[in-house]
Amino acid sequence: MQAQGAAQVTPASERPPPPEAPRLTVSGVPETVLRGEIFSITGTAAPGVTVSARVLGPDGATVTGEPIPVDESGAWSFET
Repeated sequence: MQAQGAAQVTPASERPPPPEAPRLTVSGVPETVLRGEIFSITGTAAPGVTVSARVLGPDGATVTGEPIPVDESGAWSFET
């Protein structure tokens, strides 16, 4: 009689490596922004995910922020 629901386990040495985690890149972050200035930050992430960007004031409080969708090529941008 065979056991029902039996599973076969593949040894770790025979399993394919896990997929590499998508990397998040960020470009164009200015050192200082004066009130009223417009700037853009861009980057890459896994296609189809959402990244968040926040602009902080000198006291560390969030001045603005929003979720940013990553396009099908993995690119995203934020302008304020």
